[in-house]
Amino acid sequence: MKAILRRLSPENIKRLNALLCQYLTAEEAEVVTEIILMHPKATVLVDGRQNPTGKTTLIKKLKKLGFNARQVYDYALELAQVQEARITSEQNQNSDENYISAVINLNKYLKGRKKHVIS
Repeated sequence: MKAILRRLSPENIKRLNALLCQYLTAEEAEVVTEIILMHPKATVLVDGRQNPTGKTTLIKKLKKLGFNARQVYDYALELAQVQEARITSEQNQNSDENYISAVINLNKYLKGRKKHVIS
């Protein structure tokens, strides 16, 4: 509970919004901030093209602020493994747990970086 309260402190909310404004418009950052604050245990999923768009940096900074953050690619691999395990586990087949996640898609190249296309 203390970790959630720390995440929701006024200073941390300002830091979260300022961080998101580095990647999104002010309006988009405000919406994402509100979603995260409504569901502080939710995982923020960061997605985007396979180039330097800031995905890893954003995830690290969100984690430093105490929020759950993952890259969609990594999360999808783990989710596939979990779903495979659920199929073989009777205990989990009847699970009724819900979860919430917010997805941020970063597709703009980082400023000052050359576009790098993987062929």
